[in-house]
Amino acid sequence: MYRKMTTFQFRITGLIFALFNSGVLSFKQRQLAVSPFTPGQFPINSIVVDPKDDKSPLHSTVFYPEVVGTFIPIYFIGGLYGHVLSEDYSDFLTEVASHGFIVIGMDPNSPLLDRYQMHESREKKLDLYLQQMKWLAEHMGNKTKSVADWSRPVLMCQSAGCDDTLEMIHQNRSIAKASVFIDPVSVHSLDMKIIPSKIAVLTYMAELSEAFPYCCIAGMGWNKIYDLMTCVKVRMEVKKFGHCDLLTTRPGHSVTTPRSAGQPMTPGYRSTEALPPG
Repeated sequence: MYRKMTTFQFRITGLIFALFNSGVLSFKQRQLAVSPFTPGQFPINSIVVDPKDDKSPLHSTVFYPEVVGTFIPIYFIGGLYGHVLSEDYSDFLTEVASHGFIVIGMDPNSPLLDRYQMHESREKKLDLYLQQMKWLAEHMGNKTKSVADWSRPVLMCQSAGCDDTLEMIHQNRSIAKASVFIDPVSVHSLDMKIIPSKIAVLTYMAELSEAFPYCCIAGMGWNKIYDLMTCVKVRMEVKKFGHCDLLTTRPGHSVTTPRSAGQPMTPGYRSTEALPPG
């Protein structure tokens, strides 16, 4: 049976459900995040760290609760293998953070990086992700009012950014406590074998992502990821929702761009029908 909820509420519902079932959230954190059907209770601020000013390996945007407390960190990689920057997902990442998480958008292809780094090998980019995660754990303590529990990380991605995330899990099966794959596409998954990892997985597929023009390619999406993973797995589906509707600013809608519902993203303006997790 379908349940009415806004697009933001749908996405947060799935994320929190996945974290509940993975054992990532403590009892106190479950109490704070217990109602994903309402807006998050925490005021959110954000800061940017970048190689030029902070000597960090990568450019990142950090969305964090503007309160004293300790929260689960979520590392996010955007679409097109990170070419879609975290700032383009700012509404979504802010909403996630408002439910009691520190959300870190990692931008391997940020224009703030030297030009040559945009053409580095995939292995080099994956290594930069790991370097950035280590750098953040060592240097973020005095930059934000809230602090992260770096021992309980979560990986989250969208579209082809999930190709990088899946490879990170493939190479390190204990890199995170849980993972969230949003409309995933992974070309490299075709060459992978079963991944015996205990990292819990949530994925959802937007209805319009499987309509022409195809943003999610059959055999390289959620079902392939679930075939590879041996851990706890949860799938969600959403109706009347497009691949690019996750973005704060979406590209123009044409036959050459990802399918979208073509309606405003503001929760007050549109709602969608979502299957409850399970």
